[in-house]
Amino acid sequence: SSGINAEYGARRLLDCGPKQDLATTMRKIIAACEKNPVDEHKLQYDQHNPFVLCARSYLPIYRGKAVEKCPLCTASYLPEHKGSVCTVCKVSEVGKETIGLRIFPGQFR
Repeated sequence: SSGINAEYGARRLLDCGPKQDLATTMRKIIAACEKNPVDEHKLQYDQHNPFVLCARSYLPIYRGKAVEKCPLCTASYLPEHKGSVCTVCKVSEVGKETIGLRIFPGQFR
């Protein structure tokens, strides 16, 4: 298990006021992590730095770092995924510059 990170995540979830059964489970996780506060797996995660997740690799993209977006659904991607098809909407090209939907009065005659 990842004791330190699991405990942090469980505490954050408790702060959101979950339903009673979920809160009970989170308290059990916290208790188990307090007995063994060791992370067995190193995560690429900084709990003090805001981030978005890359929609393809599920790695954090921290504030201020380069990010590519899907022009349709605005999913975030690491720069190496620019040019690939978005894994969320499966429609647009990641990082593609677009002008958006344009409507002109003459279109509807």
